[in-house]
This record gives sequence, C-alpha cells and structure tokens, in this order.
Amino acid sequence: MIRPVELLHYFGRVHRNVWRRHDRALDARRSKGTWPLHIHAPDGVADDVVAQEEPTQAITGARAQPDIIAALSAWRPTQGIYRFHPTLFDALWDTPVGGELPAELVHRLPEWCVYIETPGRQLDATRPIHGFFAHVGLDTGTGREELRILLDMAAPSARPDGRRFRRMGDYGNSE
Repeated sequence: MIRPVELLHYFGRVHRNVWRRHDRALDARRSKGTWPLHIHAPDGVADDVVAQEEPTQAITGARAQPDIIAALSAWRPTQGIYRFHPTLFDALWDTPVGGELPAELVHRLPEWCVYIETPGRQLDATRPIHGFFAHVGLDTGTGREELRILLDMAAPSARPDGRRFRRMGDYGNSE
C-alpha cells in the first residue's frame, strides 16, 4: 500500500469514526461562518473531533492529535502525492530558506494538502523522514494563517510525527 494512504487507513482504524465525526464537525463549522478557500478547515474542527473522542480511546492512550487530524483530513479528499526528480529534489533539499515567505506562495498549493515524498532523507542518524504533509491552517484563536508541516517519520502502521511551524518569515501578514 502507498505509505500516506496506509497512514490514513491506520488513523481511521485506531480512531473509530474519526472521519465521520470530522465531516459532521466541518459541516457544523461551515454553518457558523466561512474561511478562505485555500484552507480545508479552521483549527476548531480538529479540536471538536478530539473533544468527541470516545473515553475508551483516551484511556488506552490512543487519543487523537488535532494536528494529525487537520493534515490527514485536508489530504483525504484529493490524496495528492508528489515525487520530485532526484536532481531537482537534491537541489531543493539543499537550498537554505531564510527571510520572509510570501503568503501568495502557499495560497497556490495545488490541493488543500499535499504529501511530498522524501526518499533517503533523515532528520538525524536514527530517524528517517519518509515524507511530509503540507497544508495551510487557520488558527481560530488569532485568525492567523499558518503553513503546517506534518513529518512522516513513523514506522509503517504507526502514526506520523506532528510538527507545526507557527511562523515562517512573515507569512500571513504580507497581504
């Protein structure tokens, strides 16, 4: 099975009815207001899903994480997986990122969430990075848009490691 699809299925098995609960929470949130079209759902939707989790899941330690729900639910409708040519990927990987990141760049992602494969890459000597999910999130507390990265560093059939980069340059303020 393709790795991000495996993660999606695994998460759905561990967190019973998570996608049904997500869809209901998303519908309820839509009735209360709108948000930019390049954002799948504001943060509150994933928080609502975690709040609805069954007590047995919380007791067993299988409690869902809002960052993982947000990324996987944004990826679920289109399931885009991107693989770069090795030469291009090496050049991109080695390019330092500094300064401000114009908001327009992430507003133009081809889908709400993309999965980028990272073959042969590691965070450190013991933790391979299989890929990552990238999407734009909306912090409902501040109203700020954020580029979100969810690293896929887990063993097969395990959940990904959620990482949220709250601020990348001046993203969110440049419009």
